[in-house]
Amino acid sequence: GYGIEEADQGWNDLEGLNLEGKIAVMLADAPMRNGKPVLSDELHKKHTSIPGIVARVIQLAFKENGPKAIVVISNDVVDQAWQHIDNVLDQFTYALKIDVPDLLVSLAVDIIIIKRDIGKALFEGQVYNPIDSLDFDSEKYKCYELSGTDIKLELVYDEEDFVSWNVVGMVEGTNSELREQYITLGAHLDTVAKVKGQTVKGADDNASGSAGLIEIAEAVARSPFPRPMIFSLWTAEEGGAFGSQYFIQKPPVSLDNIKINVNLDMIGRSTPDNEETSTHLVEVFNTDIVAGLKKFIEEINSRTVKWPLLYVVNERLGGSSDHASFYKRNIPVIRFYSGHHDDVHLPSDDADKIDFEKMEKISKLTYWILKELAEADKIPDFEK
Repeated sequence: GYGIEEADQGWNDLEGLNLEGKIAVMLADAPMRNGKPVLSDELHKKHTSIPGIVARVIQLAFKENGPKAIVVISNDVVDQAWQHIDNVLDQFTYALKIDVPDLLVSLAVDIIIIKRDIGKALFEGQVYNPIDSLDFDSEKYKCYELSGTDIKLELVYDEEDFVSWNVVGMVEGTNSELREQYITLGAHLDTVAKVKGQTVKGADDNASGSAGLIEIAEAVARSPFPRPMIFSLWTAEEGGAFGSQYFIQKPPVSLDNIKINVNLDMIGRSTPDNEETSTHLVEVFNTDIVAGLKKFIEEINSRTVKWPLLYVVNERLGGSSDHASFYKRNIPVIRFYSGHHDDVHLPSDDADKIDFEKMEKISKLTYWILKELAEADKIPDFEK
């Protein structure tokens, strides 16, 4: 079916299905009836967007009794992105190899996208062909096993082991009673591979964050805080935050003693909507602490750099950057983030487009936030 589970809307394609060891064929569309969405407009828009389709596939891939492989039948939205698939196939894919049993290193499910006409051929002569029309037939629509149909998948790839390093340093605290309460600041030192043969310089993503971290680390080293500071330049953030995952799996200090993680992932640009004001995004991921965290940061911002900030609540697994590794261990996180602009992950992410005043101000604001946390009698829990 569509792989959609929306019980509140009376729709659940996956209820009672045991797909273990099977190949699941999934429609990228969302259900329509008489030319109108079956689900609410908001949910229909969500499920038919590229992020929504990806989320459905990932949810199915991780489902208990999930399939061995997933064949996704394209729709108009996916077709528009089809021209970019060659670029994706030309990229390296990275996985973390580490002797920690509970670490999920990669998705053990093959995902295949096929064009709609191939999908239609798959369903010829079957109980029901959902490709005939975007409108589903409520009398016939159901999930069923295709009869007389085999799909053979052959994946050919080269594998190479290599070592990539995090760069981690610590400035010890000056108060012996607080020496095991660590505050961490991170940024990632990598960018993506070449795009159509052109080098991606990554000036904003993430040379800007790395440069900010180094300046802050130098300032703290000159005048240490009461609590110790751990500074981390992560490797292999792009495509999996593998460097920070490794740190979490093999931590140099007890994770229980890490009180907060601040992530500088792009601090040199603005989104198109925010270019006029240079407003910077502050991402937070735990809804219980949003109000308290915003109040804490705003109070510091108002008496220091006075930079316009926009707070974004992101509940998607803690996001996709290095702070997510900490978030998943229930460590509070803050991410300073330029937001998505037209040069992200492209050769055009050049230094001459960097807003250096913003870089300086966001770095200074981060320093004052860290200083406040490091000098507090008790690190606040930010509960609203």
